[in-house]
Amino acid sequence: IRDKFNNASLQAKLTFVFSVTMIMVGAINIYMQISINKVVGNIDKVYESNVSLNDLLDSLEDVQDNMYRYLSTKSTDALDSYYRGEQSYRNHIDMLNSVATDNPQKLSEKNIKNLSEKYLSLTAGAVSAKRGRDVEQYNELCSEAQRMYKYLNTYINDLNHGQFKTNSENYGAL
Repeated sequence: IRDKFNNASLQAKLTFVFSVTMIMVGAINIYMQISINKVVGNIDKVYESNVSLNDLLDSLEDVQDNMYRYLSTKSTDALDSYYRGEQSYRNHIDMLNSVATDNPQKLSEKNIKNLSEKYLSLTAGAVSAKRGRDVEQYNELCSEAQRMYKYLNTYINDLNHGQFKTNSENYGAL
């Protein structure tokens, strides 16, 4: 093989060296592209939980606002918005942990899920009482729902803050 290489023309030698160099550069570029995509994917995963909790907060606020809007106006648009918001919030809380664990963040998720079920029960009761024209009951349920809303808002924000700290540490490691 060495004799063939030594006997080859200068053009053939240059073509061979250029080809090997281009193959190596191409392989390195492909490797770097795969590595960069992997890192970007990991970074996206790191902050995914924060995005999810922000969506949960937005959905919670939507339920609360639409409940108050319905209780204030008794419009069918507000009632439809309430039911859509309630379903959206249920979809979000279904993604939370529901199993007892010693992980503080997962335990917070479980507590938020349980409180959310109680909150949704209160809002549904208030809407039902308003539809039944039971002013005393819907005022009582609305006040209780407002109190529960504040707790949930605080708990979700605390969990989001804790996960953000954890995610920032993971981001630093990446």
